[in-house]
Amino acid sequence: MFSRIHQRLGTAGLIVAVVALVAALGGTAFAAAQLNPTQKKEVRKIAKKYAGKRGPRGKRGPKGKPGNDGAQGPQGDPGPKGEKGDTGAPGKDGNDGKSVSVSPYSGSECAEAEGEEGAEFTNDSGTAYACNGKEGSPWTAGGTLPEGATETGSWFGVTNGSGELKLASISFPIPLQAPLTPTASGAPSFVISPGVNECSGTGDFSAGSALVTGVSASGTCTVGATVIAESTETPFGDENYKIKAVLSATELELTAPAASSGTGESFTAGIPPACGGGAADPEHPTANSGKLCVYIAHGSTALGINSGSITRKSGASGTSPGASVGGALIQLKGGGSEEEVWGTFAVTG
Repeated sequence: MFSRIHQRLGTAGLIVAVVALVAALGGTAFAAAQLNPTQKKEVRKIAKKYAGKRGPRGKRGPKGKPGNDGAQGPQGDPGPKGEKGDTGAPGKDGNDGKSVSVSPYSGSECAEAEGEEGAEFTNDSGTAYACNGKEGSPWTAGGTLPEGATETGSWFGVTNGSGELKLASISFPIPLQAPLTPTASGAPSFVISPGVNECSGTGDFSAGSALVTGVSASGTCTVGATVIAESTETPFGDENYKIKAVLSATELELTAPAASSGTGESFTAGIPPACGGGAADPEHPTANSGKLCVYIAHGSTALGINSGSITRKSGASGTSPGASVGGALIQLKGGGSEEEVWGTFAVTG
């Protein structure tokens, strides 16, 4: 059949007929067949004759995968520079300042304490006051230690081969108002050994003798404890007589002889009442008003220090017992070898 069509139409005619058929079935194909204008006209005629009606629209195909990102385009040229804005309007004028007059003031506005003063500030708006602060407590810079105020410090020394500390210096951070000197009520300064226990009881005193015999006491009487007899007839009211040695359970040796005799005299031995009494506490030294208490923190136990004295520092009037306004000198006596010894002190104005 195909041979008969080819013989009848020839090669050119056959091509035109095939293209016409393709155009009728699915669309044009002029460009692919390379037809001349006459052939194209014939194709359109044949395609129109044999073309059927348009079929229904097919279903939509699946969505294709997104393509790769395209390369970034070149950067555009910058836009033109904007014009400068107009100058803003000037601000409003501020209020004129008002002058202030200042003058010393000591009126009721600064009357929290006697003698307080301040300054008075006045202008058209009114009056204001600035008062001096209250005086510092317990002392002011450059002043002296007030009465009843306590200050503390530390000291250090080295004993010789006989266990004696010739001199160790202590200085008061705040000067005293006046030197500490012995008075009719007792000594002004005391040396306190560590580990001192309190004992109390009775004993026999003999004038001119440092021995206390016939002792009957409760508690433990230790070396370094201050002895105070309750009787006014025995000279121990100044709180400066210490136990130099415990000779036996019934006999003690003091650091100074009694000035009078007495049998069965009541006494106590321990921390001087002027230094707070109770147990020795070098970490928290205390002293009563007008007293200086020196505490030994290390040395007296090994060295057997049994007595000590405090004298005025060099430069004060003489070396009598007590303390100058700026400090004092410590002297210790006892047995033992060379060793470091140190402690603390408290002094109360």
